[in-house]
Amino acid sequence: MKALVCIHGFGGLRIKDFDYLRDQCREDGLPYFDFNMYDQTECPDWRLWVKRAYREVQSVCEQGYEVTLLGFSMGGVIAGYLASRLPVQRVVLVAPAYFYLGIDSSCRYLKKLGRMGAKDAREMNAFIQARWLSAQYVFEFIKLTGVLRQAVKEIDKPVLLIQASKDDIVPPYASRYAMRKIPHQNKQCCMIEGGNHEILNDKRLGREAYLQIAAFMGESAMLYNQRDIS
Repeated sequence: MKALVCIHGFGGLRIKDFDYLRDQCREDGLPYFDFNMYDQTECPDWRLWVKRAYREVQSVCEQGYEVTLLGFSMGGVIAGYLASRLPVQRVVLVAPAYFYLGIDSSCRYLKKLGRMGAKDAREMNAFIQARWLSAQYVFEFIKLTGVLRQAVKEIDKPVLLIQASKDDIVPPYASRYAMRKIPHQNKQCCMIEGGNHEILNDKRLGREAYLQIAAFMGESAMLYNQRDIS
């Protein structure tokens, strides 16, 4: 039986990154697993995050599932590292954080916060607080992406990359980089027009992303609206 195992991105949302995706999987009866790699009561250590991810994915594999491993943002970097180290069948990288917050994307993100604050300061504060982590966590994130970035060259499984065209955190060239570096011949990249970083929780574009994932897993007849950005 096929299953989707998801590794969340950096920030306070953790598995809330996948609320919409999780609902879609459950509505369609697709076995789905996720987990939190950290909480804010412990001293952050990126190596522990990776070890927890390894154990969780390994546990699902050992249950006999045919696992598709999905990583979002920072989780995409971790999934790329684990792909050649665990018996997963396929890999989905959604806005993998091989690069992040360039000048253009930083400006767009700040403008978005500015528009949000002008409209409703409480909404902006709630948005920031839900995602905020301390500087210690940020330093661990930087170390993690720096150390594990090269593992993209080791991915030996079929890969689907999903990237939003207007991602305000991870720019599209991060996925283009992954497409160039992944050695496996079965690799494809879907650019979803107009989406931002948290595309999986967008009720319209998140549905498109879900259908791409389901098709890649063989849960639907064919991919649609695919555009290669390599």
